Amino acid sequence: PSATSAQSTRRATTGMSGPTPPSPLSSGVAASGYVLVESSRFYSIAVSNPQEQLQCSVNRILGATDLLLSTTDTNPSNDRPAGIQWRSEYGDGLSNGLSVTVRPSDADFKPGQFYVAVRGRQPSNWTLTCLAVSVPPALQVGGDYGADLDRGNFKYFRLPVHEPYAVLY
Repeated sequence: PSATSAQSTRRATTGMSGPTPPSPLSSGVAASGYVLVESSRFYSIAVSNPQEQLQCSVNRILGATDLLLSTTDTNPSNDRPAGIQWRSEYGDGLSNGLSVTVRPSDADFKPGQFYVAVRGRQPSNWTLTCLAVSVPPALQVGGDYGADLDRGNFKYFRLPVHEPYAVLY
């Protein structure tokens, strides 16, 4: 279906045209929903800490869905793929769930609002849960790092290593 037919369907079923305002989500609180074929439910969740990762999961009860996330498009859609930074697709349909993890080290990550779409490939019932979790800051090779710590305290850092063999000094 085209964007025009999707808007016509939305107008016919909701009386609205144009973008659908996303429903707010709270971290760790599940939202339940139902979508028809080629229709979506939209949500938003704030990630304010630059050291938080966002984990979103859909557990389907019936049907088949896709999970789309964006920081720029309030209504993420396959009709506008440039606005989708993260996705998890239905695949073979054997799994009951989909999940996406957005990490602070991802190129498109930035603190602020994240927009989530659950899109139906079939008429579908599901639950959606998004959880913002603090993670240690990532180190860059060659960087100089320090921290002020009281005696007996510590601070965690992550060092992403993308080589099969690395020597740390």
